Amino acid sequence: MTAKDRQYADLHAAAHAAGMEAGTAKVPVPMIVGSPSSASASVSLVVGDRGEKFDMAKPMYYVPSGVCGFAWVVVENGRSGYARWLKKNVRNTHKNYYGGWAVWVNEFGQSMEQKEAYADAYAKVLKQAGIEASVGSRMD
Repeated sequence: MTAKDRQYADLHAAAHAAGMEAGTAKVPVPMIVGSPSSASASVSLVVGDRGEKFDMAKPMYYVPSGVCGFAWVVVENGRSGYARWLKKNVRNTHKNYYGGWAVWVNEFGQSMEQKEAYADAYAKVLKQAGIEASVGSRMD
C-alpha cells in the first residue's frame, strides 16, 4: 500500500467514524402510518399530513426510526485521487448521476434522518481535509 493509499484509507476511516457517531447520536422523529378515514384522502397517512384523520378500524404502525429514505455523500471531483481510491477500495460507492463519486450510506436501516446525520458528518471530515463534498438524500 502506498503512502497516498494509506492517507486515503485513514481519511475514509475517520469520516466513517464521524458518520457513525453522528448517526448513532441522532434521534429520529418517530412516525405513525395508517389509512385515512375518508375515501377522498391519500392512500396512506403520516401523522400531521394535511389534518386528515386515521381510520381507527384499520391497522396503524408506529415507526420509531422515522421516515424511510436514503442518503449519500458526493465527492464533487470524481477524478480526484480520493474518488479513485474509493472506487477501488470501498464497496458502497458509485458514479453520481450529476457528476462526482458517491458514497452510499448503508448504515442505520431505513432511517433517513440517521443516514443524513452520517452523511453530513462524513462530508464535514472530507471538507476539513480539503476535498469538496456535498450530501444528498431522498425519502423512500
